[in-house]
Amino acid sequence: MENPISVEELLLKSARIEDPLERAAFLHQTVLPQADTLRRQVIKNRAKAVAAAKRTHSYSKLAKELNCSKPLIQQLSSAGTR
Repeated sequence: MENPISVEELLLKSARIEDPLERAAFLHQTVLPQADTLRRQVIKNRAKAVAAAKRTHSYSKLAKELNCSKPLIQQLSSAGTR
């Protein structure tokens, strides 16, 4: 299985496309879908990590460490267990 091209590599590749219309099309058709996939994976993995961390840490501790609200921690920990 070959290594997929990273979003960062795609952005660098897009910067080398001189024609602005071609560059915009490449960003829209190639980079944005890859970035969205990466974002979804990060969110899913973060939720799993928060769910695992809540076993040994309080909601307050997690909220403080992630610099977010306790309700968000509760939401993430619920999503991470699905």
